[in-house]
Amino acid sequence: MTINKQKVLVIGLDGVSLGLIESWAQEGELANFRKIMENGASGRLMSVIPPYTPPAWTSFMTGKNPGKHGIFGFTGKNTGIMNASYIDGKTLWRILSDHGKKVIVINVPMTFPVERVNGILISGYMAPPHDIYTYPQNLKEKLRIKFPDYRVYMDTDDPLGGDEKATDSWLKELYLITKQNLEVTTYFMRNFEWDFLMTVLMGTDWISHVFWRYEDPASGYSIEMAKKYKGTIPRYYQEIDSILKKILDQIDEDTMVIIMSDHGSRSFHQVFCLQEWLMKVGLLKIKEKDPRNVGFWLSRMGVSLEKLMTLMSAHRKLLGLGRWIWSTFQLDSFIASSADWSKTRAYPAQGGIYINLKGREPHGIVEPGKDYEEVREFLLQRLLAYRDPKSGEKVFNRIFRKEEIYSGSHLDEAPDLAFVAEGPYLVSRGLLVPREIVRFAKNFTPEILQSAKHEIEGALLVMGGNVRKNMKIRNASIVDLTPTILYALGVPIPSDMDGRPLKELFEPSSQLAESSTRYQAAEVRRKKRHYLTKEDSEEIAKRLEALGYLS
Repeated sequence: MTINKQKVLVIGLDGVSLGLIESWAQEGELANFRKIMENGASGRLMSVIPPYTPPAWTSFMTGKNPGKHGIFGFTGKNTGIMNASYIDGKTLWRILSDHGKKVIVINVPMTFPVERVNGILISGYMAPPHDIYTYPQNLKEKLRIKFPDYRVYMDTDDPLGGDEKATDSWLKELYLITKQNLEVTTYFMRNFEWDFLMTVLMGTDWISHVFWRYEDPASGYSIEMAKKYKGTIPRYYQEIDSILKKILDQIDEDTMVIIMSDHGSRSFHQVFCLQEWLMKVGLLKIKEKDPRNVGFWLSRMGVSLEKLMTLMSAHRKLLGLGRWIWSTFQLDSFIASSADWSKTRAYPAQGGIYINLKGREPHGIVEPGKDYEEVREFLLQRLLAYRDPKSGEKVFNRIFRKEEIYSGSHLDEAPDLAFVAEGPYLVSRGLLVPREIVRFAKNFTPEILQSAKHEIEGALLVMGGNVRKNMKIRNASIVDLTPTILYALGVPIPSDMDGRPLKELFEPSSQLAESSTRYQAAEVRRKKRHYLTKEDSEEIAKRLEALGYLS
């Protein structure tokens, strides 16, 4: 097959780790995953730091690191919930469209607001709930008529505690959404022309966050609930395995298939509260008697917030109220209202720490240059030396200065230090909330807290279209995939991309292996900002908080 006739199909499985697929495939549970690995290439796919959904998927679709595309987390440094209008640069489907390739893009996160493409785009995760956003716009009504149950988000709240009825309802809806995603994908595959088609299934991430507690006894799960729900995750992966077959049945062997995840997942059962630690080392100060602080008013009435929350967590019917209090008082607005910025030298970020730098921060006190570097070095060394007081284990093995992992025009917006906690540890920003809640976080019931965290190592499986068989992929990064897809489709790669085409995937004798890589000058493309309504922002935040993303 010539490059000009090549087609590429990408199936995104959010939050999937290669180790899980390999383990269950070897046990005979995932026959189609195993077939793909035996007839193609597979390996770990390195995500970005932090391995969060928005920066990871944006790095995939742009081939760039967050310092270039400008997305570092679910929220921006000085903005609210992020969306596609904040992405600096052209996306994969925009580049393909500009070169005359027909594209179909379904349910990819960070694609709202939708952009014009040569084909079809249905926005995915991080879009406002309760509606569907498409290009062309008139596709929305056709989609609603033909697939009335199609939606991006779960309508059912993730289950709390030992409520089996809520748990069963959540699972039922998850399978329904997954089924609808399959039907929409295969419908467009069969009925529209395409050179590039991509669809993303989010359920693999959601089910890990909610149900990993029943796979790992160290999570402190309820034994009674585990008797019923242990095995829920592998059973759902079997559903995904059968979906793969139904999708792959629609294509020929010359189509290049890429199955990838934006990050991996694993269980956690220890929480490192960043705010509390920064307070202990003397770099973060809060106003203990701020009248806007709920703990202040409760203490005035003689009520201990910690005891109140403990009481709620002990009674199943009050779990929802306890959780509402927990999530409500972890809002970014508390940073501005409760911090004593005149004495604060560092504060928590998503996946890192910001220095309260003079000239950059509204109330900065740390001088640029030597003072800044001394504070940053102090934090880096103290974090690397930190050990869990109970287990003696290190929480961090790697701490990065921002310039070590990011580059580009948005470098100044990045956290000054970035990290991913090791092993069973989850880092919670522990935003500026009453001390009672901060202390209580460490002992909060595991039945409410999510039980899986994101890992930097995801999964990559590739087959068809002259891809080598039974090959182990090494040293692949999520930013490599867009250059690889452009290369496979004969489209020049913009020169400002950080990734490289993975030419080693292809059979040595094939045209794809022998062709030279073509590059083109990068285009500066800034989009008009789209600001979410207050209602949409709150609805998205609610769903992110339910999965622990804004903590």
